[in-house]
Amino acid sequence: MPLERDARRRYRDQLRVTIAYRMLTYELTDFAVVGDEVPYWLRIEFRAAVGYDWYGLTAEEFPRVKAGRFHNFDEVPPGAPAVRRPAGQWRSPHRYSDGALCMWYPKDPPERRWVPADGLLALIEMAHNHLFAERYHWLHDRWPLDEVPHGFAKVA
Repeated sequence: MPLERDARRRYRDQLRVTIAYRMLTYELTDFAVVGDEVPYWLRIEFRAAVGYDWYGLTAEEFPRVKAGRFHNFDEVPPGAPAVRRPAGQWRSPHRYSDGALCMWYPKDPPERRWVPADGLLALIEMAHNHLFAERYHWLHDRWPLDEVPHGFAKVA
């Protein structure tokens, strides 16, 4: 399958695929993020029917990408400055309410967001960069990648 080809070459048996009713899921465990010795997990869900808005994109163009570290999210990442924040506050400002990564603005043109023709490996690499940015954000209190304001402009 062209979507999977490069990701399968790169991750081989580490990339697990699950086909369930109206959902195709890809998972990686022991996923390394630059600058963090704690491994991550990554889950990419392509759903036929979803409980969230696709903002005019097709189901294939708007997968749910979820990821996390293999420890309690409320713990401070190793190397983080000794800043007191409420529990869970080290989480990214760029996640949806269900914890999925917010990696692109759905209304952006195709060249500024992931599209299926880019392949699964490109989506995994975007998630990797996003996870690196989350850690950087925690350590330096600023987001190192391009970002746009969240939400959509209200129509008067």
